[in-house]
Amino acid sequence: MACLDENLLFELSVGQLDGAALAKAEEHLDTCPRCRRVVAATLRASGAAAPPPPLTLVTRGTAIGRYLVVERVGVGAMGQVFAAYDPELDRKVALKLLRFSSRPRAEEEQRRARLAREAQTLARLSHPNVVTVFDVGTWETQFFVALEFVPGGSARAWATREPRAWREIVQLWMQVGRGLAAAHAAGVVHRDLKPDNVLVRADGRAQVTDFGLAADTRPRDVAAAPTEMALTETGALLGTPVYMAPDQLEGAPATEASDQFAFCVSLWEALHGERPFVGRTVAELARAAREETPRAPASSPVPQAVRRLLQRGLHPDPRERYPSVAALVDALERATEKPRRFGIPMLIGAAALALGVVLVARPTETVRRHPTCVLAEERHRAGWDEARRAVVREAFDRTGLSYAAKAFGAVDGAVSARASAWRAERVEACEALVEAAQPDPLFRARVACLDERLAELDAAVEVLSLGGNDAVNRATSVVEKMAPLEACVAVDVRPADAEPCEACVVIRADVQRGRTLQQLGKFAEAERVTKDALAREAPPNAAAARAALLVEHARTLEPLGRLDEAEREIFDAALAAHRVGSRALAAEAFAELAYVVGYLRARPDDGERWALQADALLGPDDAPILDRVAMVRGVIETRRGNLRLAEEHFRRVEERVRKRLGAAHPSRARVLTNLASTILHQGRFDDALPLLKESYDLFVAALGADHPDAFQALNAYGAALGNAGRFTEAVPVFEAALAGYKRTLGANHPRIGRAASNLAEALYRLKRYPDARARYLESAAAFERALGADTPDRALALTGLGQVYVAEGACAEGLGETQRALDICAKSACEPNNAAALAFLHAKAWVCAGHAKAQALPHARRAVELFRSLGPGTEEEIAEIEAWLR
Repeated sequence: MACLDENLLFELSVGQLDGAALAKAEEHLDTCPRCRRVVAATLRASGAAAPPPPLTLVTRGTAIGRYLVVERVGVGAMGQVFAAYDPELDRKVALKLLRFSSRPRAEEEQRRARLAREAQTLARLSHPNVVTVFDVGTWETQFFVALEFVPGGSARAWATREPRAWREIVQLWMQVGRGLAAAHAAGVVHRDLKPDNVLVRADGRAQVTDFGLAADTRPRDVAAAPTEMALTETGALLGTPVYMAPDQLEGAPATEASDQFAFCVSLWEALHGERPFVGRTVAELARAAREETPRAPASSPVPQAVRRLLQRGLHPDPRERYPSVAALVDALERATEKPRRFGIPMLIGAAALALGVVLVARPTETVRRHPTCVLAEERHRAGWDEARRAVVREAFDRTGLSYAAKAFGAVDGAVSARASAWRAERVEACEALVEAAQPDPLFRARVACLDERLAELDAAVEVLSLGGNDAVNRATSVVEKMAPLEACVAVDVRPADAEPCEACVVIRADVQRGRTLQQLGKFAEAERVTKDALAREAPPNAAAARAALLVEHARTLEPLGRLDEAEREIFDAALAAHRVGSRALAAEAFAELAYVVGYLRARPDDGERWALQADALLGPDDAPILDRVAMVRGVIETRRGNLRLAEEHFRRVEERVRKRLGAAHPSRARVLTNLASTILHQGRFDDALPLLKESYDLFVAALGADHPDAFQALNAYGAALGNAGRFTEAVPVFEAALAGYKRTLGANHPRIGRAASNLAEALYRLKRYPDARARYLESAAAFERALGADTPDRALALTGLGQVYVAEGACAEGLGETQRALDICAKSACEPNNAAALAFLHAKAWVCAGHAKAQALPHARRAVELFRSLGPGTEEEIAEIEAWLR
């Protein structure tokens, strides 16, 4: 038999058990030393006090006021509870008949007057999470309260009836918090909040009861000497000090802050199966609450953010707790909503995959100066001369961007280093030929490789000289991500390479034009340029260059949303590169294929196989490509939900990039953003925020505070704040990022849509619904301008708009927006997690709009299927939907 509950122990201690109940309790005491110790300690603590008068005998049909007793449904320390009938209003009520205490008459009259005032206040309070008080009065000198009869059990019974997901538990207790906050707003303190004083209806609605009614009902000496009261070894206690704040245990009056403490103890217990503080006596309990920080069990699935909120509510100093229970509930609501809506995108797309290389320009003065080779050097010095510098400088200046001059200085340095390194390699190749240090075919192959690299540089400069904000913003990155010159030193010689390949130079230039346009975000133009180049005939000895063109064209398809084509063409391009012996190019293509298949198309096992294929083609000298492959493997693990393994991949890349490029390089900033995102999604907000701050600082130092990459890092920092539940702090960060994007990128850029969506989500969480609605509309419009009406990004913005309408009670409008988002996802490849969230929101909006729930069930079931397809990490979402389906 389980230990006696506190009400039975109380009745036994004060001699109010009789009959079968007494016999059963005595039989239990014979075999339970724990309960015997509790009864003994209670008798010692209360021995000086006179016992309260016996309970009044109330039988079926007794009239208490206008109410007719049907049956007794409960008895406890505070009195008796009856089911009763109200003949005037023809309804069933709960009737609480409170026992007198043994305190002096004047004190008892004051207590009854307070109870009457508070009950009358509660009777005027109408809140769905507070048990309604209908009436108060006296009967034969005893005080009674008539309340709403709530079918169902207590929150304690609800929690133990079946396994509950942590999110379901928090959502139930948020209802409790809302009811408690409503009572506080009406001026009523509960004084005895605990799971037993919360009732849960069959439909899952929680209602708080017994406001203030159980306070001070113990014999006076027991209340005056709480430190002598013993706890059982399992933590049960006569009365409820285990839920009391230390200030209350030490004699301070009950306040809203002590109610908040009791709320947090109750919720902590429901989540972890144990209370946050333990002690064998009330003195030990008070000391633990003063001196210890609650620690969750190691196996707890409850996120760190939720635990931190409860730890604040459990602070020993009332002034350090939340300013109100309403503020605590708002924080819990933000912490328990899915954090995925804040975009900290993995910087893994075709452009971002390429990590920079260091351009070390060997001084040409140290190279031997054969006259023929000097002529060769001069012939190719035009790659970056004063005339071309002036053209690019003027194009940058025309943008009017405040940082255009700084950006030109950076690109001038990068292109100059590239040109200088090229000249050094070209002279060295020439000197080697003159001295017969290498045979003629190898010289030709090496020079052909260098000519292709020069053509690529010329093509990149050509695109940059067209100007525009994107050219200013991405110029340095374009140069850093060009193919390394060192590859021309160890070039392989094939029979076809012995013949000059003028077509190769042209094709390589087309490849670089396409790549540069992609890096500037001009994906449609890049697709057109590379497609036109593929349509031209190419000689057999241009097979390697053509394979590079195939890879580049295939890369343009993914950002355009053409994933089916992208998967097919990248695979074909990888095979083409492999056939012509372009090992590094094939590895790049397989890495891109791994990203498209494993991450974007949510087939992580297939993606991992392609990533391993890429890895197998590479050697220790292929560091930049090895890092790209590791980045891809990291994001594939995030798709699987293996965040720890993803974190390991990103940490290894960060370490290698730092050693190769230096700690201040912008490429390291991009890796830090991915690393921070992975840490953030593990709930380790305190670990992620410094990395995002460092990423932002690196971008600012390298590119300037008014550069779009700096704003992207700022946007990511804001998203981290949002995911940590710090929405008030996140809003100005998002506003700054959005304003910066508008200044530097113009109105037709997808980053504007993403920043506006993040800002909207933060405003929504703060319940600033009109502001959130305006920003979601802005986000949807920005995505439509930048990517078209049927892009999945626009569907996500419309989903957010729908949730705002539903929150405002405009359910028909919300249903319209979710339907529009569903229509887009039917045409485009919406990410499964977003599609799942949309399907469930649509189902709820359908019911909210007054339609039959049966018609919404297919959407909810579809959401479950989609979440299950994502694998581990979606159990809570599935549990929430299945609870709704029931």
